[in-house]
Amino acid sequence: MPRGSSSIRLGNIGLLITLLTRLYGHKNLWITEYGYQTRPPDNHFGVSYAKQAAYLKQAFAIARKNPRITLMCWFLLRDEKRVSGWQSGLITAGGKRKPAFNAFRSLPH
Repeated sequence: MPRGSSSIRLGNIGLLITLLTRLYGHKNLWITEYGYQTRPPDNHFGVSYAKQAAYLKQAFAIARKNPRITLMCWFLLRDEKRVSGWQSGLITAGGKRKPAFNAFRSLPH
């Protein structure tokens, strides 16, 4: 991460948890609407289907290792039909399962 950047990512989630503790005490953290758009169909912001699956596994592994993260929700189950919408689904708008679908299914319960 560049110096001076204040963005929080899973790789530095400890910074947010430290701030959360200082401001509000020992609270749990929920991560909602987490996802990676795929290319295709999003040729500008998307990652390959394989990278989406790998990133999904990595993100959930990081979250599971942190006892303060008690909820993580993937955004979304199925891609939106309009390309200007979200394509971070585990299933394409046409109903085809992406590799991330099976990656999600294989996560420990």
